[in-house]
Amino acid sequence: MNLNLNLKLYLNLYLNLKVNPNIKPNLNLNLNLNLNLNLNLNLNLNLNLNLNLNIILNLNIKLNLNLNLNLNIILNLILNRNINLSLNRIIKWVFFCWKKS
Repeated sequence: MNLNLNLKLYLNLYLNLKVNPNIKPNLNLNLNLNLNLNLNLNLNLNLNLNLNLNIILNLNIKLNLNLNLNLNIILNLILNRNINLSLNRIIKWVFFCWKKS
């Protein structure tokens, strides 16, 4: 099950790179985020907290492109892992943290 989820995360990243060439300079940052997600999924420990911290870091570095990538990753985690959180609450929390920074 972890292998399936990792492939879907990689596929989303690959498709976004193909459609939006502007993400290419940010390739290293996005690949690091994907590695962090894989580690968290294997540990199954504090997944939401770690994911939110990654979102804040990426928002501070490149706002628009990373926001779209992160929302796709959250959506994949909710659909594939049945996490009982609403996407609306996560989006509101992200924007709240973004405004505070």
